[in-house]
Amino acid sequence: MAMAALKLPEPEDLLLDYAQRLERHREGRLSVHIALSRLNLARKRLADINLAASKARDLAKFYRGEVFHLRSHDLVLMLKDVEIGHVKSTLRQIQMIFQDDPLLQENPGALIALYRIDTQYSEFLKFAKTQQLLAQKKAAGRPASSPQIERKGERAKLSFWDTVDFASMLEAQTINKIKDGGQLTKFATELSIVNDRMSDQVLKGIVTLSNDDIKPFWLARTHAHLLKNLSDVAPKIHGHLVFETSLEVVSSAEFIQFDRMWQQRENQHQQALFFFSPAEVRAWGLDYDYLEEFLIGRGYRIGLAVNDPEEESPLWQEWTKTKWVKISVQDLFGYFRKMHHRVATGEEELPSMRKDRLIVTNCISHADFVLSQEIETNYVQGSFADLVHSGLSDSQAA
Repeated sequence: MAMAALKLPEPEDLLLDYAQRLERHREGRLSVHIALSRLNLARKRLADINLAASKARDLAKFYRGEVFHLRSHDLVLMLKDVEIGHVKSTLRQIQMIFQDDPLLQENPGALIALYRIDTQYSEFLKFAKTQQLLAQKKAAGRPASSPQIERKGERAKLSFWDTVDFASMLEAQTINKIKDGGQLTKFATELSIVNDRMSDQVLKGIVTLSNDDIKPFWLARTHAHLLKNLSDVAPKIHGHLVFETSLEVVSSAEFIQFDRMWQQRENQHQQALFFFSPAEVRAWGLDYDYLEEFLIGRGYRIGLAVNDPEEESPLWQEWTKTKWVKISVQDLFGYFRKMHHRVATGEEELPSMRKDRLIVTNCISHADFVLSQEIETNYVQGSFADLVHSGLSDSQAA
């Protein structure tokens, strides 16, 4: 006798069942509805949908929650005991993936809805019932293969990071502190990822880079997993840690795991300095303010990595009064030369700078080292500075 095929429950049924069981367990729970079905179909890209789903799953995994993939392709996350600022920061990243969609241009808040279960349980229960009703009305046989494909692909991505040799991709550069008399001492180690090595190890065999927009995503994911596994490369760190990265990285679940490890480090005098780009700080707006408060509250130092001093002048001049700034000696000296001309002609006033929080990079020749001394910075980085620190005279180093 042939057995009848087992009918599995639909995701909307599971969501409603979950919602009903939450009635007596509301405290500390948060639900997130990501309405991917509202996006313009003509503008949807599978890569964007997969990226958004990946970030949602990472968030749910970090807070030991659940993700419901509805038949409409909407996502519903159930989270517990969350850090709300961290959650909102991740959700903002998901919104940015679809920032060109007409829905978000007309109404930025239309993509994502939050339900605090302890105070909005009735609204959430009504939402879950509505999703079940809508799915039943559209139950004409919509295939459910896409979410399954995405879940399978994500498992491959997650297992992949365990095979990456982060130490082989790293380049460690010393930042030296200039003492009285011009002597140099090691102040910090800056870790950076060599792009060619990352391409060989991370990108090859995983994704075809036909779209340049994918590169920043993979760089950010590599940075995040590097921090998560930093204890494996800890012997490379001498003095304090300096890392230039993105705001997306320091708002990731991997960074929270790094933070737990860092707070338990043996040398509590060792500090970590994170540098961000001015453009990203401006783009994040109020979300950056939260991240800054979080990072400083956890004991980190933050700074600005400046590439174009004139274009980024208002922001980085403000930062030099209170925070750290990292800039090449050539760019800074060129900027000062222009500013001195404007000061001489009465166009502008010379900005005040905290030299004790200024790191001058790319000091690769005797002339660069002399310029850094003229600027009177306290910190220098570069191959020539390393030679001077090693005990060679200026003439020998040159």
